[in-house]
Amino acid sequence: MGKHIIELIKKHKPDFYTELHCYNIKNHEKLTSKDRMKSQGVPPLIDLENYVLISSVSPLIRIKYFGMGNCL
Repeated sequence: MGKHIIELIKKHKPDFYTELHCYNIKNHEKLTSKDRMKSQGVPPLIDLENYVLISSVSPLIRIKYFGMGNCL
């Protein structure tokens, strides 16, 4: 699926990129754990309350396809 997403980014050249996901509430602690980078190689998601989590887009996509000039 990742390759398909990158092809869509190359084709459409969007101004921003975001993903929406759902998750099982029993995985909340694992998803927001401060040890997630060490244990899974990805940063923890940030809890915005009301069961809404947010994270950064993949560094590969952010840097390669959007560059630092697009960061706010």
